[in-house]
Amino acid sequence: MKAKDQRDNDRKFFLEIWSRIAKLKLEDLVRKNLGEINFEPGEELFQQMISFSSKAINYDWKLTPLSSLLDQPVAPNQQSLRNELTELTQSIDQIIGFSIRTSGTNPETRRNQFLDRLESSWMKCSAVLMPLLNYLISMDTTMLSKSEELIRQRLIELDAAKSKIENDQKVVGLVLQSVQSAARETGVSQEAIHFDRLAKTYLKASIAWIIGAIAFGWLTYDYATTHLPQIVASDFPTFLRMMFPRLVIISLFLTGLFFCLKNFSAVTHNQIVNRHRQTALSTFQTFINGTSDHQTKNAVLLQATRAIFLPQASGYLKGEAENPQVSQITEVVRGVTEQSKSE
Repeated sequence: MKAKDQRDNDRKFFLEIWSRIAKLKLEDLVRKNLGEINFEPGEELFQQMISFSSKAINYDWKLTPLSSLLDQPVAPNQQSLRNELTELTQSIDQIIGFSIRTSGTNPETRRNQFLDRLESSWMKCSAVLMPLLNYLISMDTTMLSKSEELIRQRLIELDAAKSKIENDQKVVGLVLQSVQSAARETGVSQEAIHFDRLAKTYLKASIAWIIGAIAFGWLTYDYATTHLPQIVASDFPTFLRMMFPRLVIISLFLTGLFFCLKNFSAVTHNQIVNRHRQTALSTFQTFINGTSDHQTKNAVLLQATRAIFLPQASGYLKGEAENPQVSQITEVVRGVTEQSKSE
């Protein structure tokens, strides 16, 4: 934990120095307001320092062992880089705070001493840091170039993939349209199986009901021919007493007979209607495949829909009316066909 704190403190110390120098303006160091004793002779040195500082603060030094670097001895006096950087900042402060009034009898000599001291510290620091920073920047530039090349390749691959996806989407869209068109045309015919199943169910039910009606009819006939002739009564009250239970039984048999006949008519009606629907939908595909005219196809689809949802006459129900829509499909198809031929 202490080592990490030391690394953080060294990095903060290092960056604060260069951040402070990078914020300086050249005129703040040249100080032309001092007249002939200004620091214009060190202008080139100042520019080098500010330029280096701008690069140093823009680089992330987290991966650089700054603690070891700062403790490294710097030739020729073998003073550590940390001390040289401290002297560098002190020299800058002396230049910024320089005043002719407080510099003694020979301000020019004092100015030259400050510049020499600054140049000495700068040469020692730059001898260590300049090659290192240039190397790190070149490594970043190389990695950036490789990253840019990799990004360009990925963008090219993405564009190719995007084009392929767009082409695939077009193909899928065409296939989907074909499937939807085929589904619209064949979907009606596929539904015929449901009505076929219902027609077969109603057919079995109608057979059961007609067998029940025959059974009740035979029971009524057998009971009436067997028990009614046996009635022998001397007076009318006796006749009624003997006749009443027999009439009740015969009435029950007749009720069963009429009930079975009624249900037979109902399920036979349903069987015929569903068989009609099944037949209409089974032949739907034949009409669709027989023409390419959309108006004709729409007319056939309309009639197929009516065959499903409109009530149909079978002849087994009382009071049912003939449905005029039964033969209308023939008229519609004939009219459309004649119109197509005339065009």
